[in-house]
Amino acid sequence: MPNTAKNHQECRKSVCFLCFSKSQRKLTSNLKERCQIILKEKINFNDDKVPLGICEKCRSCLRRKESGEDITLPSLYKFETIKLRPETRDSHCNCLICSIGKLRHNGQMKIEFALSSATRTPSLTVEKRCSDCFSIIGRGLPHNCTKGTLRNNLVAVVTKDPLASERIAALVVSNKAPSPHGTVRLSQLYGGRMLPVTPSSSSARQLFSSNSSISVKDLAKVQANTGLSNNGIKRLAATINQSTSQQIVEKNYAIKFDKFSKQLVHHFTSSLIQDHAGCVRTVIHCKNFHELKNEIIAMRSTSKNHIVKVGIDGGGGFLKVTLGIIELNHEPCIPPAKINCTIKVFKDTGVKQQLVIAVCEELQESYTNVLQVFELIKLKDQEFVMSCDLKLANIICGLQAHSSAHPCTWCESGSKELVNQGKLRTFESLEKNVSLFKSAGSNIRKARDYKNVVHSPIFKLPGDTLVLNFLPPMELHLFIRVVNHLFAALLKVFPRVTLWTDALHIKQQPYHGGHFAGNESRKLLHNIDILQSIAEKHSCYAAIPFIDAFRKFNAVVSGCFGCNLNPNYPQIIEAFRVSYLALQNVSVTPKVHAVFFHVKDFIDRYGQALGLYSEQATEAMHHNFQIHWQRYKRPNHHPEYSKKLQCCIVDFNTKHCL
Repeated sequence: MPNTAKNHQECRKSVCFLCFSKSQRKLTSNLKERCQIILKEKINFNDDKVPLGICEKCRSCLRRKESGEDITLPSLYKFETIKLRPETRDSHCNCLICSIGKLRHNGQMKIEFALSSATRTPSLTVEKRCSDCFSIIGRGLPHNCTKGTLRNNLVAVVTKDPLASERIAALVVSNKAPSPHGTVRLSQLYGGRMLPVTPSSSSARQLFSSNSSISVKDLAKVQANTGLSNNGIKRLAATINQSTSQQIVEKNYAIKFDKFSKQLVHHFTSSLIQDHAGCVRTVIHCKNFHELKNEIIAMRSTSKNHIVKVGIDGGGGFLKVTLGIIELNHEPCIPPAKINCTIKVFKDTGVKQQLVIAVCEELQESYTNVLQVFELIKLKDQEFVMSCDLKLANIICGLQAHSSAHPCTWCESGSKELVNQGKLRTFESLEKNVSLFKSAGSNIRKARDYKNVVHSPIFKLPGDTLVLNFLPPMELHLFIRVVNHLFAALLKVFPRVTLWTDALHIKQQPYHGGHFAGNESRKLLHNIDILQSIAEKHSCYAAIPFIDAFRKFNAVVSGCFGCNLNPNYPQIIEAFRVSYLALQNVSVTPKVHAVFFHVKDFIDRYGQALGLYSEQATEAMHHNFQIHWQRYKRPNHHPEYSKKLQCCIVDFNTKHCL
């Protein structure tokens, strides 16, 4: 710290030239010029009577004034009135500038600025007021402490701030109880008739009529539409009740909502199984499939003309068995014209209408594991169709993988004869082949001699039942695999095909060795013209047959893989087969073979496209269930793991059975 007092020149730098308070910075030459321009005053900063500092407050005001804001600045002090001590050997000075400059920290002195009456800023005064009538209290002032005086004083104070007046008026109107017709009547300042005011309805009140009521079931439908958690939907219900003049959500909704979420709890239980690797796994499953199915049909008021679809797939860390009930007396693929959060808007074929009837974490897709899960839910004697991917289809039939000598799920064609259709598999032929295989010693190397049937079918159906009738062709997996197979073959003859995917901003997914998923594959088929333009630009005529095959396959997808069946489907499928077989060095995979023959076989028998039997909902279940599981999740070694997983399944299914 300095041990000598500041001289006059040092004090000049410590005083703001504008407000004469302690300054925070010294005026630079640039800042001096700007100040004179903003203030429109010529200031001689070389004069010892003019301070050379500026405080942050004045600096901010000058900057705002310079930017165009309408702000009032204090008038300049009359510097010529400052009296300086003549220079002597004694450096002590007691002028106004030195007196302020020597103040500690941000000390201030009361300065009288020479202001004109036009520019004088009204001074702030502290007034003592009565806490009852808000009148000014002072010696010699009258004090009539009444309610009338209070009202007059409040009006005088509030009218000084128009925004405050509006807010107080809005508060009074919103808190005043309206009449049955919605009119609010207010007392006027000087008496007289009441002032009628009709406020407009808030957005929350406009959603509901005065006699409407939201039930717990409506809240569950809102939850299914919005994805809110149980606590989130309860907070929403509380907010709705607070936003309306009357509580329109039914009473005790929180208790009733919890009870509603557990109405399927008696259908589910937990069991322990030993997987093919010897590990013990917890399975949450329905006790009796038949009873659960009938209750869901009754809850949805489903007609007798319906399909029961059971799906199975491993994904998202869980092996799941799902249940879907699809009505056939209406078009399930046409969405409603107007969506309402409290009515049913989900398609029967969609994921929001699927239930999880068995689930096991980290359980691999193998014959032993799948057999144990299906035995737990007692599916053997029920009438339903299966929905799964190609790997699980072979597992259910007791077949080896699709790399075997007889890979097709639906017929007995050899892997080298997939250009032709083989004899259709039946459950009788499956049982016969597995019996012969076991009689021969179950030598896996000789499985090809028995059509690669190495296990008994998981389900015991009548012998003459075609596998095709029980396991419809999987439209999603056939679609994706054919598109990816064609793209991989095209990439070998036309490496610049990546320009096509770059133009569409799509990339292959990293899993399964890299491939296009459903949305990306569909986008490719919708933009074949871009591929043709790129091929023509680079004079790659070897790509033309592939472009034709893509177009023909797109026609198959549009005419057979959705809900609307093209009556010319035999010709469309045959055109694709001819176009595909014209490609050079492109193999016929089991998936392509299924499109050639078994899609037509199925449609011939049922007269329907594959959309109703699609496995897309089962595949989408992984993401849908994962979101729900995050609200209950426990590690599989946690003591409450089984309980929380069962609670999750019960709550999930209850919200999906509406």
